[in-house]
Amino acid sequence: MDTFYTPFEFDTSEERIKKFFKLFQDDFRSTSEQLVRSMFTTAADTKIVESIVEQIVSANQEMAVSAIYELFKWNGQVILSPIATTPL
Repeated sequence: MDTFYTPFEFDTSEERIKKFFKLFQDDFRSTSEQLVRSMFTTAADTKIVESIVEQIVSANQEMAVSAIYELFKWNGQVILSPIATTPL
């Protein structure tokens, strides 16, 4: 089974999500680069990090921001759903 896990804490407040994404809309390249680099440890292979950073910052800004924004909204719905808070 595939799972989607990240230690990044997704915000569920629409207002805070919009504020966070304004950074991407105002300076997509720099904000994306900073976020992607923060996902790697200092022990990560720098060639791999550079390759991934370049792929991300070269993406279509409108598409990338929209996709990440929708992921935040989806994850917020999952976090707030009764299923997510029901003990197994």
